Amino acid sequence: MVNFCIIMIGLLLIINLLVHQKIYSPTNVFIFSFFMLFIFERLKLYGLYEANERSYIVCTIGVTSFAIGCWLMAFLHHAQYPEDIDSELADFVIKNTINQNRKLLLILFIVACAIEIFYAKDSFSYLRSGGSLYDMRYLMQDELHTSKFLSTLHVYIAAPVFFISLPISVFDLLINNKKSLFLITVLTTTFYFISNGARIPLIYFAVALFSTIFMFTKYIKNKNKLMKIAILLVGVLIILNLLTSSRKGNNVTDSNSFIQGFYYYVAGSMINLGEKIDFVSYHTSLYGIGTFYGFFAIIYNFFEVSFINYASYLMDYIQNDVITVAPSDPFYNFGVTGFLNSYADGKIIGVISISIILGAISQIIYFKLLQRQTLKWYILYSLLVEFMVLYVITDMFSNISFTVAIIYTIFLIGDRKIYLDY
Repeated sequence: MVNFCIIMIGLLLIINLLVHQKIYSPTNVFIFSFFMLFIFERLKLYGLYEANERSYIVCTIGVTSFAIGCWLMAFLHHAQYPEDIDSELADFVIKNTINQNRKLLLILFIVACAIEIFYAKDSFSYLRSGGSLYDMRYLMQDELHTSKFLSTLHVYIAAPVFFISLPISVFDLLINNKKSLFLITVLTTTFYFISNGARIPLIYFAVALFSTIFMFTKYIKNKNKLMKIAILLVGVLIILNLLTSSRKGNNVTDSNSFIQGFYYYVAGSMINLGEKIDFVSYHTSLYGIGTFYGFFAIIYNFFEVSFINYASYLMDYIQNDVITVAPSDPFYNFGVTGFLNSYADGKIIGVISISIILGAISQIIYFKLLQRQTLKWYILYSLLVEFMVLYVITDMFSNISFTVAIIYTIFLIGDRKIYLDY
């Protein structure tokens, strides 16, 4: 059955690549992400345990359902706007919009960076006193982040602006040849990492970099830009490796290299999914709250609601219950694929229905980007790519800051086309 699932996803990918030539189309991004996850898990490197067969079945059903949602929207869209299907992304509207609003964006990004600096202040002091990143990440969070005010600013302002800044700043550097927004975003990423020791902000950064490269490949083919990209990629890898080594401190049980840790981080999500499906199966369905928990959690943080409280309990288990994925791995809890959230929403029916809905939404946003070609839809689709790539380990819609970033983008960023020459 496992081999059948891998072949099934591989065939879906081939068929979709033949139909949709653009590598950044939703179906290509989503199917490819899970195809690579399957391959990584089947390699069973570094003593990785074998994933439960049910994990493959759930993921294959979910990926296929997501593709069906995309194809359904593509069929309906093609029937109404056949000429828009083959639209190419242009860069000038996004470029001009950023230039037109550069001062406002600078102020916004600086505010977010300043909040992260204050939020990371106690963590930075702890590290300077000799504490390790590892202990700070797993043992000291409650002691270091005692200010509810700063935590609120981080969750509802700094982190959402950080998510929005990623596609803007990377585009501004690679396509617009401007450095200021990018440098501020790098600083924000750094202090975001220092604040809690989690490497996930660096993963967000890397995904934004890759997605921009794929979306605007034809604009970055000259040697200078390719060299800039190569330096960025090497820099990100070096920093991740250094942080992986330095984060261990005196923790002798964690001897994983960066590559080994990254492999466990991704491939382990299949094992974690199989371990937690049984527990989730015994609980009442969440009917959409699991997948879109980030939106509901915003309400729950201000108003006590019983059914969201129950969802909070289940989401806490999904994210924090510890397992082992290999003999040498001390513990593992985070990566579980986004499909466990939709499974919590309605078991297999939840996986099918939620995945179709997510596929349809993804395809609509993709077509809006092709039609409008504006900054607003570029940001929304970039956030969507982040969601689709990271769905192999988590559901970004369950992240409050990520969902707030979507809300900010929808309601605060204009959709007006600006045609100016610079």
